[in-house]
Amino acid sequence: MLTLDTAQLERQKKQVAVERHRQEVTEWVADQTRLAVDLDDPTNPCNVVYQMGKEMLVEDLERRLKKLNPNLQFIVHPERSWIKCVYKVDRIGRHYLTSFNNEKMPEHSIRAMKTEDVRDTSVWHVDRKDLPKHEWDGEKWVFDKSSPQPGMERVNLVWWEAFRGWRTILLQLVKVGALTPSQVEREFGADNRPEWAGHLGKQALVTKW
Repeated sequence: MLTLDTAQLERQKKQVAVERHRQEVTEWVADQTRLAVDLDDPTNPCNVVYQMGKEMLVEDLERRLKKLNPNLQFIVHPERSWIKCVYKVDRIGRHYLTSFNNEKMPEHSIRAMKTEDVRDTSVWHVDRKDLPKHEWDGEKWVFDKSSPQPGMERVNLVWWEAFRGWRTILLQLVKVGALTPSQVEREFGADNRPEWAGHLGKQALVTKW
């Protein structure tokens, strides 16, 4: 019967370790880039025009929300005048629910975008000739950053919520029990985006971002 010698066993162990590392890196990169933005997709949440939809004045939103729930209260943030906080008042006291920008707001939240260089999992070997332009500054090599380094790829990622939309506020108020889905849709109308129906529990939540 053939048996593996020590050297062969060591090579196999190293190969298994390499494959495991590649799998871990691939899964990590996939998780980090799951919010990648395709700038050619006009429906991405960083697209100001697409997210703007039907704008609404703060006064109009507050009036309509107050009609649905008279116990809601809107107060300008004591240190940030551009922010308004939404509270629910009951016998116990005042409870913070959410907040929004104290100015005309878009229908859907506008997200900021950031650009990052992440590992290109299709490239596992880099030659010296693949290195971009670089020069010695007397202490270290300085590489040209106009393009990603070998073995990396440049992606655009959905980042923080730059401007909250009024439909996002409605969903948050439904989530904390201050409003009901039927109240919201009766007063503000339904949205034709699948995320809206998903967040209201009318169908499975399906979203790309």
